[in-house]
Amino acid sequence: MRPEQRDDSVNYVVWKLANVARAHLDARLREMGLTVAQMGAIGALHHNGSMSTADVSRELHLTPQNLSLIIAKLDQDGCVQRKPHQTHGRIKQLELTAHGRRRAERAIDHAVALDEIMTADFSDKERATLLALLHRCLNALAAAPVYAGRCPDGGAKRSATSPPSKPRRAERR
Repeated sequence: MRPEQRDDSVNYVVWKLANVARAHLDARLREMGLTVAQMGAIGALHHNGSMSTADVSRELHLTPQNLSLIIAKLDQDGCVQRKPHQTHGRIKQLELTAHGRRRAERAIDHAVALDEIMTADFSDKERATLLALLHRCLNALAAAPVYAGRCPDGGAKRSATSPPSKPRRAERR
């Protein structure tokens, strides 16, 4: 990509936005003693309830080894607890403690505030359109061969050889 084409690249603009947003969120979470990865883990548990470590690592797209370090720190800080799975004795379920739930809610409040800052000048329709387009990007990547079978936003999984649901238009609007 040529330097003059960067701002016309969806990939570049999304990457740049993600980095700037993460820097803002990092600063707020640092005040709470959390990292973005830790927030992701307690946020997943807050949203989904009890989950196995494998389920959390899949949701966050982290290796189980990386997640185990994150969970160890959250466990040490009293944010999570491990309980035996109801039907599978070897599987441990992660659950938020009351302290972890409070920290997750504060961290989520920071993420929501950041979202509101980013979209303050958007109409409700523009915000909904942006979200819909970004979800379509996620699904397109999930269907691409390198990401085959992994759908980051929980959409339908397709095989690497499945055609996209709609043919791509040649013209741009």
